This record gives sequence, structure tokens and C-alpha cells, in this order.
Amino acid sequence: SHLLHALVPRTIAARLGAGEVAIADMYPEATVLFIYPSSTVDMLLGYGVAATVQWLAKVFRTLDECLSQVGPSAVKVEQYSKFYLAAIGIGSTPNASTTNQASLGVDLALLMVQRLSEVLRPDGMPTSVQVGLSQGPVCAGVV
Repeated sequence: SHLLHALVPRTIAARLGAGEVAIADMYPEATVLFIYPSSTVDMLLGYGVAATVQWLAKVFRTLDECLSQVGPSAVKVEQYSKFYLAAIGIGSTPNASTTNQASLGVDLALLMVQRLSEVLRPDGMPTSVQVGLSQGPVCAGVV
């Protein structure tokens, strides 16, 4: 149960726990954020695995904290290695207006960039990220 909650959003964990086998949802409008911490390979090669993993753990915790400030309409979809994916409009309030979703997405991206600049990389420099935003229909599922 704890592992499931760590791997998928709460709403999906509840649906899986209730016995749903194939989950596939369509959202007519959502805003998706793609966040890539810069220089991860350089940090790995220059400062080793332990220092890089500690740094990335701080990065992902910071991103999670930023996401939690948006509320239930924003969810973390995926976190993997040097990649973080979040979406607005697929959480518990998927009917938010498109304009509001886009505004929340931009505000969230700016907050993430600002907060991550306070997280120091293993070389002592501020963390920088590449951020992408996309808005439109989204199909999401659990296989």
C-alpha cells in the first residue's frame, strides 16, 4: 500500500485499491509541466553518485513542495532520474478553466525555477532547470 502510494497519485492508488484493473482517462484540457535539472551528467561525473543523488533528492523534494502549494488540481505524474513531470487539470478538480490552468502552470514553473535556484549543486552553484509547458487534451492511464 505504501509503495503504491509512492508510485502513483493518490486518486489512482485509490482506484487500483478498489479493484480497477485498466485505468485510462481522457482530459479535454490540461497543462503539463516538464522539468529537467541541468548539468546532472556533469555533476555525476565530477562529484560522484552519492553527491549527485543527494542533490537530486533535494531538487525533487523542492519540486514536490512547490507542487503542493498549487492545490489538488496539480499532481506529480512522474519523477525519474533527471526528469519531473507534473500536470494541472487532471487532479481532483479537472474542470478548472483553461486560462486558469495555464496561469497556474506558468506561476508554478516560475516558483520552481526560483526555489531551485536556492538549492546548491554539488559544485556549489545554484540549480538551474529547463522547463517546458504544454496545454491541450491529455490521455492518461496506468498499465
